[in-house]
Amino acid sequence: YSRGIFSLLFTLIGVFTVLLAFAFWSIVRITTLLEIPPNLKFSGIFWLTFPQAFVGCMIGLVPIILTTAAVTFLLKGHFFPSALINSRGNWKPPFEGTRLHHMEAIVDPKKAFVSRQGRLGFAFLVISILSIFEGSKIFLPQRDSKREAEIIKNYDKNAEKESIYTPTAWKRSNFIYTSIIMSFSLVVIVEWSYWSNFGKFIWEVIISMKIANILSGNVVERQLSDTLLSAPVMTGMGIIQGLVTLSANDFLDFLLSYVVGFGFLVLERMYQSVVLDWIDKMFHKILDLALKALLGKFPKKTKEPDQNASVSGKSKDMVIESAGTVEPILDSYGGYCCDTMSLLYTPFLIALLMVFRDETAIPSKYGIKEQDME
Repeated sequence: YSRGIFSLLFTLIGVFTVLLAFAFWSIVRITTLLEIPPNLKFSGIFWLTFPQAFVGCMIGLVPIILTTAAVTFLLKGHFFPSALINSRGNWKPPFEGTRLHHMEAIVDPKKAFVSRQGRLGFAFLVISILSIFEGSKIFLPQRDSKREAEIIKNYDKNAEKESIYTPTAWKRSNFIYTSIIMSFSLVVIVEWSYWSNFGKFIWEVIISMKIANILSGNVVERQLSDTLLSAPVMTGMGIIQGLVTLSANDFLDFLLSYVVGFGFLVLERMYQSVVLDWIDKMFHKILDLALKALLGKFPKKTKEPDQNASVSGKSKDMVIESAGTVEPILDSYGGYCCDTMSLLYTPFLIALLMVFRDETAIPSKYGIKEQDME
């Protein structure tokens, strides 16, 4: 098909997605039990979420694009037609004439492609590790305050002589460790997508990945103990989920997988926290019943009446009420931001697949034709 047909199809898909989301919002608004339901503030949410995400994405992509262009220039010099062409009219990348081993007398041209794959993979590995390291400094800047210095001195008497308690360094190390572990798990998902029957079971894969996304999100948030730090890690999970959907057998399966993924996204945004809270309450109830059944024969300790019980109970109810109104809004906003960042980073990922089509082998494994990606 021509580019015009694909442009028309994706435009209709986008319009259909917006209309479907508006229809779902209308049903929820009509059936709500609130006396005064909130108004739809689309423009406010848009200007609060998209401009900041777009500017941050562009600023973050500048060093990545420059380093990727430098790697492309070194490994695939022929990709730049006007770069360092000699008198004969051709030019080879600098590493094309490098021997892979010191025992080799001449360069084996049969190993050129394999060596370029290894060098490209190592370059991407170095870029990713440096990005994670610099990202940890951005999300966890070094703040030296008098209060933190006093806490450190109270923590250990030897803190005045030597620095033994550095919370920022520990948090950065934990963030780097969690990001690397998540990266390895995402590589496993990409390798799993090379399975010959992956496109056949694309719907089951989407459902399983949605469940895995919820579980991994809880694990990452518990590991980092900070919702802000878990956002970039889970953004990578969302990008890979969008990538593996390209392995559908044909365009119809891709379209149906998109519709199924969008439906799960709406259900996740609306009912995930409610269902998880219900599961958590039921788990604790079952656990309490089991403990009572096991420890029911033991005598119970009587508690003395507390005079401040009523006051503490009221303050506790106020804290719970405020947390129940603010935290869900922050969680939803964080989810919107992560989805927006994943959407903005997807074109750059597609561009990498186009430039390094043969080296990554992802388009060929997914059965995507070269003319379909142009």
